[in-house]
Amino acid sequence: MTKFDYDPMTLTQNDVPGDGIDDWALSALATAISKDRRIQFDFNGILMNVMPDMRISDIVANYHRKFKNNRDAYYDSVDGMKGQRKIRLNALKKQRLDEKVMTMIANEKFRISYPFVYHNWKNNTDELKAAFIYAEKWAKLMQVNMRAGKRLTKKLIDQTAHDADIEVTETIYNFAREILVSCWARGAKFGEILQFDINEIRQNRWQTCIKNARLSRIK
Repeated sequence: MTKFDYDPMTLTQNDVPGDGIDDWALSALATAISKDRRIQFDFNGILMNVMPDMRISDIVANYHRKFKNNRDAYYDSVDGMKGQRKIRLNALKKQRLDEKVMTMIANEKFRISYPFVYHNWKNNTDELKAAFIYAEKWAKLMQVNMRAGKRLTKKLIDQTAHDADIEVTETIYNFAREILVSCWARGAKFGEILQFDINEIRQNRWQTCIKNARLSRIK
């Protein structure tokens, strides 16, 4: 038994100036050398042991090897197989829903109340482009449903928001709501149902668009 076989020192997040395995490996090795002892740390549920005579590349490679072994063991387990099946079923569900939605809105046009504001905003923003795609898809779904006789209600808004993209992020969703309140033909009613301050949102957006238009003329 060597002195490195007992009494290891544990490295914590406070000892590491970063979040990656490379950061942990570097900090652990530096500590192992300076303390002349074995260092342990837990990274993503994997216990790592670092000796003073090791190399960073060896530590990182050892982590990835353990991670792969753990992952493969999980995939071969009952829970792992159930998890993979659930992922495949969810992907299939999303694909079928996307196909259904695209068929529903294939001939639907996004009804815009303020084309200048919308196109200026869309073409001059550094914000999320995906939000404009999602907003148009969402609006078209609501339009199709309303043409079929449904009223614009909170229930319809929530259902079409989900159907437009079941994996939409909160950031894109919130930005898309602002787009629809500002520019969609039914934006006023939409914003009223969601309890938005419609006038404030539209005023801020229009002022930004006017500023962009002036800047583009100067350029």
